Amino acid sequence: MKSMLVAVVVPNEEVANKWAYTNGHISSFDKLCSLDQLNKYVLSELKLTAERNKVTSNAEVYEVRKHGYDSLTVFFPLEF
Repeated sequence: MKSMLVAVVVPNEEVANKWAYTNGHISSFDKLCSLDQLNKYVLSELKLTAERNKVTSNAEVYEVRKHGYDSLTVFFPLEF
């Protein structure tokens, strides 16, 4: 079985809106979070942060997915 690390990222609305303004997007925060371009930006920022902090390859970030907001979010390593 292969372990995968799962992390929950909550985008900062102010940062997302600044990114949207810079990149010519005008829409609600929820719609911004659905944009592939914003997800790619978040992924690139996570990768840069991991690189700066010398995160091991088994904890690298490979994908960003948007999920609905829940009052309780649980995250843990998944076994495949």
